[in-house]
Amino acid sequence: MAVEMLHELLVYVPADNPELQALVTSVRDKFGKAVDNCAVPVWPAAAIAASQPAKAVVHARFCRSVHLAAGLCSFCDILPSKFLQSMVLETLIGRRLVAHLRGGFSNVAATTAKLAILVDMMPSDWFGSGIPKEAAGLHELLSSFARHLEGQRVEALRHNKGEVTASALRLASMLSKVGDDQLSKRLARMFGGDR
Repeated sequence: MAVEMLHELLVYVPADNPELQALVTSVRDKFGKAVDNCAVPVWPAAAIAASQPAKAVVHARFCRSVHLAAGLCSFCDILPSKFLQSMVLETLIGRRLVAHLRGGFSNVAATTAKLAILVDMMPSDWFGSGIPKEAAGLHELLSSFARHLEGQRVEALRHNKGEVTASALRLASMLSKVGDDQLSKRLARMFGGDR
């Protein structure tokens, strides 16, 4: 709703209107504070598995981060792309979520699902001319997860672990979206995809 209201204001109110500029600045400041206050605890996987309250806290904080990222992405036609990329890619994902997601690599399906949620919500045009510098943390995370899955390839094929293969192919698609076609194709070929 806030997106539609701000969009309407931008249509009917001149961009140089001081009140409109103050409103846009206020929206940016509120998003900045929300991102600064967003953190997912980086606790050992065994500690999270052993404690239902810890699981609930981690899940709730991750969901809050995802909702915030989605909210930021919904402003992609209104707020400057560089600002949104900085907030979503660099700060929220790169500084707040990477450590949490890296700690979950042992649960391949859950990590794949979490990464897919994040990558799918991002506008494709953010990656139209390659991987932006703001996405360095995300790209490094995706690359690390690809290496993790590559290390499981032989066992996955030997024991018919479709979960690892499905995750690798889904990750190949994510890598393609963020502009790493080389790793995307390699991963897909390694796990029997047609890229």
